[in-house]
Amino acid sequence: MDEMKIRSKWLTRLVSKYIMRYIKKQLGYDVNVDIGSVYVSVDDGDMAHLHLEVNADVQKDDLEKFIDEKLT
Repeated sequence: MDEMKIRSKWLTRLVSKYIMRYIKKQLGYDVNVDIGSVYVSVDDGDMAHLHLEVNADVQKDDLEKFIDEKLT
């Protein structure tokens, strides 16, 4: 079993910025993402387990728009 843990502020901030840019590009929403830690484990088969500690802030209007678009 292979494991990877990311807890350093520098690397989690880098991953957070990448995710924020991806969400903006793909969905058009400004979301402030703050990743606390990332833990990935891969067993001997084809499955990987990913655990993220994430906080995200989004404008209320954007959240309502997103929910309306995806649920209707």
